[in-house]
Amino acid sequence: MLAVLCLAALAATAAGSPSVLLQAHNLALSRGGDDYSYTIQVVKSGRTIAPAALILDQYAVVAANLVGSTPASDLSVRVGTDVNIPFINLQGKKIKVDAVLVHPEENVAVLKLAEAAPSKLARPVALVGSQSALPGSFAEVAAWGWLKRSVAQAVLVLPKYCIAGVDASPSGLCAQTNLQQGGLLVVDGAVVGLATGKGSGKRGGLVRFLDLAEDSVQRFILEATEQPLPSPTTEAPRPTEQPTEQPTQQPTQQPTQQPTQQPTTDAPTTAQPTSKPTTVTPKPAPTGKTCKIHLNGGLPTAEPILLADSDDLAFREPDQADAVVLEAGERVRLACPGNKNAFKLNKKKQVLTAQCVEDDAFLVDGQSVELHQLGCKSAAVNSAEKAGRCGSDNQFTRIRIGFAVGDGFVTQIDNCFDSTTFDAVYSRMNMTPAIAGHESGVKRPQFKPAGFYENVNPNTLFKRTNQINAFTKLLGTDGSAYVHPNNDNYFLARGHLSAKADYILGVQQSATFYYVNAAPQWQTFNGDNWEKLESSVRDWVISSGRSVQVVTGIWGTATLPNKDGVETELFLEADKKYLRVPKYYWKIVYDPATKEGTAFVGLNNPHHTTNGEDLLCKDECARYSWLSWAASNDKAGKGFCCDVNELKKVVSTIPSDIDVQSLL
Repeated sequence: MLAVLCLAALAATAAGSPSVLLQAHNLALSRGGDDYSYTIQVVKSGRTIAPAALILDQYAVVAANLVGSTPASDLSVRVGTDVNIPFINLQGKKIKVDAVLVHPEENVAVLKLAEAAPSKLARPVALVGSQSALPGSFAEVAAWGWLKRSVAQAVLVLPKYCIAGVDASPSGLCAQTNLQQGGLLVVDGAVVGLATGKGSGKRGGLVRFLDLAEDSVQRFILEATEQPLPSPTTEAPRPTEQPTEQPTQQPTQQPTQQPTQQPTTDAPTTAQPTSKPTTVTPKPAPTGKTCKIHLNGGLPTAEPILLADSDDLAFREPDQADAVVLEAGERVRLACPGNKNAFKLNKKKQVLTAQCVEDDAFLVDGQSVELHQLGCKSAAVNSAEKAGRCGSDNQFTRIRIGFAVGDGFVTQIDNCFDSTTFDAVYSRMNMTPAIAGHESGVKRPQFKPAGFYENVNPNTLFKRTNQINAFTKLLGTDGSAYVHPNNDNYFLARGHLSAKADYILGVQQSATFYYVNAAPQWQTFNGDNWEKLESSVRDWVISSGRSVQVVTGIWGTATLPNKDGVETELFLEADKKYLRVPKYYWKIVYDPATKEGTAFVGLNNPHHTTNGEDLLCKDECARYSWLSWAASNDKAGKGFCCDVNELKKVVSTIPSDIDVQSLL
């Protein structure tokens, strides 16, 4: 067990409060969550020498005496690790240090990392000063890892004890601690000080912390991290002595959520990732209290959809693992779409705003409620509606799939559909690393025609008996030679374009089951190479930390030899040639921020032996070691990878606004 610490909070000498100065410039990004993932380790010659606090995705602060005059080339940091738990280290990442910037007078240094720390391993922490370190309040000292067990509990005491025990300096912070060196002083989830090395150096002795409220310190950090300097602000000085009981601090402002752009008339836009903190909308000042909405097991029955607290309608994605994490005072919008649907709590409302209090407690319309009370009367209803035209000559129908919320619409899939032949041309979606926290165990609903198939019943056309009959009529031979009547994989499945597994919330996953988002796909391909491609793309998005646009479509018509040996095109409706069996499925993964993209193509015919004429481009698959499919297996679906611009020369239905300038 780690001992309780006694801390003395001394008067801050800074003219301006760093919580005002730093947070005003969005240097304070995130308190890091309960896992203390902002705590990273500085490594020299393979040995951990100091703890540091990640303050931006490419910057960390550390006590200067712990890194000394060591050249940056000899230093690196470990993120996502805990020195007390060996197996955690295997899951972390080692990043080289690009530069060490040392304060000319104070014991603080800023490390510039050679690359950004992956958001799934480490999340920046807020930096505030000693104005939040009131005597009687609780604190912690984080040092060697991101787990709770590597953090020492603390309580702040009157400053006179600190002055007598260490030195006569009237400023700074002091702690009686079991940590002999290093450490980040943490109050209410934010870093307020760095261990300076002054003190007894013995376990249980007093150790001085550098107060981050020091004006020169905060300005140094802003300059070192290339942030603009703020204008000076004036704040009443923090009292030097207070009663030992900490007053509960209430948030001073309502949070706002960074808006997510809605689709344009041509295509949905993807929120572009950035390492610049100026894009982050400020949250309420950290209080240490949070609410976590776990997608797996934590949502109310008949779950609502979770929306960002913004003017634009956008889904609220999980912040860590499968949890949406809200600071006390932060808000989230919830909606119960569907005719006559509403909240059980308020049967007159389909949209509510819930403000986090703590844990499962929220404020809704001034009433204190628990999360489980915020369920809908019935399951959230998705919908599909026409939204204009698409295609190079506007020859197709654009259909958006999502949720009607109030007078607006939350789009999750943007489909292009041939309403003449009833073919799904392509679908578009946005995918982010938050897919790692997807809701699991969501049941598969039935596919819905949704009124887009005039005088045609796709439910009937996809039945195996109809497939056999259609092939028999088209080929003049027994169709069961190709579509097997027994329960094996030689049949045409409803092949998702935007896959169920590509979405985070359960209600989003259910919204993928529209026939306009599917095409006939041999199950030998659907359950093998195509599924492996989908899974590989998701894994790559998670591991790379990139937000991408995924566009999936079909091209050509698959053929089989008829009774005379002539290759004959295949359809599920033989007489009117509706619902063709595609020859190719293609998927473009596109990063609009970098204009990088790659097309992945698979052949949809287990009865066809591929040859050179089947390839639509120069195969670039050797570039992608993360791609797990068996590309040369005809039964599983022959696969190849294309330069998008090269594929566009053949596949005319690829959206023209996908402006790829280089391969992923």
